[in-house]
Amino acid sequence: MTPVALAKHVLIVGGGIGGPVLAIALARHNIRSTVYEIRPFASNEGGALIISPNALCVLDKTLGMKDDILNAGYQYDNINIYSSDGLWLGAMVNGDDDEWGYRGVRVTRTALHSKLLDRCHAMEGMVSIQYGKVCEKVEEGEHGVRVTFADGTYGEGDILIGADGIYSKVREQLLGPASPPPVYEGLVGLWATTPRSVINIPPNMTLPAAIYTPPGLLLLFPIDPSGQTIGWIAQRSVPERSKEGWKEYETSGDCVRATKADYEGVVYEPVKSLIASLEEGQGKVWPPYSIPDIPTWHSKRICLIGDAAHAIPPSAGQGASQAIEDAGLLARLLAHEPAVEKGYEKLFEYFERTRRTRFQSIRSLTRQSSASRFELKGTLGWWLRKWSIWTFLRVLGSKGYYRDAKLMGYDITKEKLDF
Repeated sequence: MTPVALAKHVLIVGGGIGGPVLAIALARHNIRSTVYEIRPFASNEGGALIISPNALCVLDKTLGMKDDILNAGYQYDNINIYSSDGLWLGAMVNGDDDEWGYRGVRVTRTALHSKLLDRCHAMEGMVSIQYGKVCEKVEEGEHGVRVTFADGTYGEGDILIGADGIYSKVREQLLGPASPPPVYEGLVGLWATTPRSVINIPPNMTLPAAIYTPPGLLLLFPIDPSGQTIGWIAQRSVPERSKEGWKEYETSGDCVRATKADYEGVVYEPVKSLIASLEEGQGKVWPPYSIPDIPTWHSKRICLIGDAAHAIPPSAGQGASQAIEDAGLLARLLAHEPAVEKGYEKLFEYFERTRRTRFQSIRSLTRQSSASRFELKGTLGWWLRKWSIWTFLRVLGSKGYYRDAKLMGYDITKEKLDF
């Protein structure tokens, strides 16, 4: 059998986070790629993301973009946890320069995306981005792949990577009827930004903060380097709607009115002033979806990464970070000649096996985090939740869910490339 050569041209369907990360990483190994994005232009939508140490490690060591990311967002170490009456329940370490090598960063999706696209554009000749490309058909042969788009154009390359998110067209093409529809997770987030100056933050409260209240959880994160703009999320349990129904829920002001009603009885700060500042037309509705386990992420010349392969809700702050990890490891494998010589199917098989093992622990963490966020009815239920969180944090230590360095201290450059 003739050894397989390193790819000369990689097709990447999806220009969100994982796609550009992969393109940049490949370019640094002198592998050319084309990114095809379904939107007609670079998107400026999206709330904010946590770039945890395990993801920042990729952006630093694999892309050389650590300073770009640090300068775009708010750096922090701890997420402080409070009850709505102001009681400090504990803290979870989300960054640690000494132990994990990096702090946590909260950054808007727009700012992160802009930094990644700027780097892609700077790699002219190695990275090309095409917009308005709706994937309709994917074909693979003995020597390459072809993707055909709704506008009649097509692209050809050695391999194709599906980084096109939870509603992945590549996944549908790869799996056919076995491709599962996304599953609604039940908790809608209303995301908004507010100047820090209009929020009455108690002197004994330190941001970022997670505030547990009877109606649900509020998260407050500074999102700019100065910490003067607060991005916050209020979650509530809502029946599932169609895509159009979710848009109506947002634009009609129904979500804002319902959220204000939910928190009407919470008189403690900063919840009181935060909710009072909320106006109709403000904020973005984010209904969380996931996908069940799928039978495979790959074929002979096609591989899925990020939400296309393993979408989870954002409750553990690891969704984007896992896409970044995927892209970083896959780029290293595709640039490693001994791995490629075994054939792309074997390479993808090893990638999937490695990443599935990693993802199972992330999904378990996400489910634990999600379970504590639903609204509670009755004084007893609320009392039990508050003190169970307090106990949990003290028994397991300040790192809480994140106590294991295998999560935050994970480094894709330490994964073996020979298999």
